[in-house]
Amino acid sequence: MNAEFEDQPGESSQTVVPAKRSKLIWILPIGCLGILLCCGGGFGLLGYWGYNVFYDNPAYKSALNTIQESAQVQELIGSPVLLTGLTPMEGEANAGEAAWIKYAPSFSGPNGSATADILVVVDNATGEFAIESIIVTINGETIDLTEEGDFSLNIDDSGNSDE
Repeated sequence: MNAEFEDQPGESSQTVVPAKRSKLIWILPIGCLGILLCCGGGFGLLGYWGYNVFYDNPAYKSALNTIQESAQVQELIGSPVLLTGLTPMEGEANAGEAAWIKYAPSFSGPNGSATADILVVVDNATGEFAIESIIVTINGETIDLTEEGDFSLNIDDSGNSDE
């Protein structure tokens, strides 16, 4: 035997094998990212749903349209009457059968500005929205537009006029 390949006294004949690294280590950051995306997406969907319930309901849109198209409001602040920014929601109350949402939008025209108090009621059983009241304040003067904003239809016949 060659002296090169012989074990020297005091040296070990065992070779050190490096520890194997897992090939699945990339799952950890992707898993964390997936959890963050799911949570963020959930909060995003919740926010989108909340926005639609409070600001994209037909009664609220109808009330805004009523104010913008009102001849009284146009006479006092001019035309066109424009909504100024996102309307703040002042509050809500839930009383079992119905929930009320109160809005306080601001409007402006060429001759001035106005604020409004819109009260929308939601039937908890059916989920239908209805306008409870529309009060507009311009220079301390209040105008009740509730009757102008009541666009509910009550169709109880099939179109036959046998009466």
